[in-house]
Amino acid sequence: MKVNRPIVWCLPLCCMVAIAVWYAIPPSPISAAQRGDLEGLKRALQSGRDVNMVYVPFGPDARPGWTPLMFAMAKADVEAVRFLIENGADPSYATKEGVTPLRAAVWYGQSQEDRTCACIEIVARAGGDVNAQDCTGLSPLHIAVGQRKCQVVAKFLECGGDVKRKAGDGTSLLAHARCYGENDCVIKLLVAHGAD
Repeated sequence: MKVNRPIVWCLPLCCMVAIAVWYAIPPSPISAAQRGDLEGLKRALQSGRDVNMVYVPFGPDARPGWTPLMFAMAKADVEAVRFLIENGADPSYATKEGVTPLRAAVWYGQSQEDRTCACIEIVARAGGDVNAQDCTGLSPLHIAVGQRKCQVVAKFLECGGDVKRKAGDGTSLLAHARCYGENDCVIKLLVAHGAD
């Protein structure tokens, strides 16, 4: 059987070109943040991509309107969050449903509470509204209470979370806490901060 030599030489060359193009073209800040790729984020922003680019989703697992900061918050990627904030990411951006970076950290966030807390502190110090309510009237603090994340609740309270703020249905934060089960740590924190 005769092998066509140009095809044999062409295949490795095509692979090398594809790899070179892959590394030469910077990723979008969205895809880099979704993957937790800090170097990709740096390359994307150095190439002039918008740090507040809004995600236009495809598929069932989409999060419409999210920014790279929101994806980094959901991954509890402290380094990426710090980098994005330092490079102009909007800490108070909200989707049309009212999802903010702080809400993304709690609702969609990883189970690593210490990393989530570090991200919350970075964004809150940069001007993120810890009391912003989504379209259902829930603040990030309400969500943290509902998930019984004691360390995250403490961080929101430390950053100015309002224990008197009621949910959209009029439920107090303490009632909200009891509705999701008796978690002594969360309830003690709320009462210590003046919840009724």
